[in-house]
Amino acid sequence: MPKQLGNRWAAALLGLCLLCLSGCDFPDLFSDPEPEETDFVYQASGETTPPAETELTTEGTIFVYVVGEVLHPGVYELKRQDRLEAAIRAAGGFTDEAEPASVNLARSVTDGEQVVVLSREAFAAAGMSFGPDGAAVPGLVNINTADQNELTTLPGIGQTRAQAIIAHRNKHGPFETIEDIMQVSGIKQAAFEQIRDRITTGR
Repeated sequence: MPKQLGNRWAAALLGLCLLCLSGCDFPDLFSDPEPEETDFVYQASGETTPPAETELTTEGTIFVYVVGEVLHPGVYELKRQDRLEAAIRAAGGFTDEAEPASVNLARSVTDGEQVVVLSREAFAAAGMSFGPDGAAVPGLVNINTADQNELTTLPGIGQTRAQAIIAHRNKHGPFETIEDIMQVSGIKQAAFEQIRDRITTGR
């Protein structure tokens, strides 16, 4: 085959190859790869930060009933970690007749509890003393001889129940056992369980 003819065939073959290649869809090996999905948040600086987590908290509110020798007795909303001092402050502080030693201002308060601040007279009448830790320790209340002020130092015994106890023993005579106090109107098993370790008949 003449040399000139061979060159023409080579040129024709090269053109055919280029035509075939132009119809094929080859991947672009130099393009940037698609970014993968991620849980990180990309910032303008190029740094990454993990997704924000839900912050757990133990904070909350509780309700405490403050009565007795405070300026403004009532139910107060406090923070769960508050001390009794915060409850007294919320109730306006002590009255002039209050005995601050009748409560432990440093202790934590709990939801739904009742705090009773005694007067100096009731504190003395209840036979209160101080334990090794400096906290006031109540003595036993004699339900056959205690007056209204002494009776109201008992948990859950307010003015109305104290008057009912006195009226009952005046009408029916002294209580024979501490369980007999459940004969008083308004004092059932649940109320008795709160005071059973704080009362005596003196017999």
